Amino acid sequence: MFILLSGQPPFDGIDDAEIIDKIRIGKYSMDKDTWGAISVEAKATIKRMLTIDYQQRPYAKDTMEDTWFSNATKKPIDPD
Repeated sequence: MFILLSGQPPFDGIDDAEIIDKIRIGKYSMDKDTWGAISVEAKATIKRMLTIDYQQRPYAKDTMEDTWFSNATKKPIDPD
């Protein structure tokens, strides 16, 4: 989901070891240039999905019931 919205992976680095370190500590960035046009609800959903503690991370079913998804299904699709 992070990649779909931003076009970038949440965890980046110069090599695999740096990427894995960032994953372990949950260090990611939502820079203003990329994420400025993304809704607050979408960012909140992504942050919950990237929670380090798997016991605190929402299940897919819970995520699909999130405000961001609920509101998205009510909006008409813009054909442009």
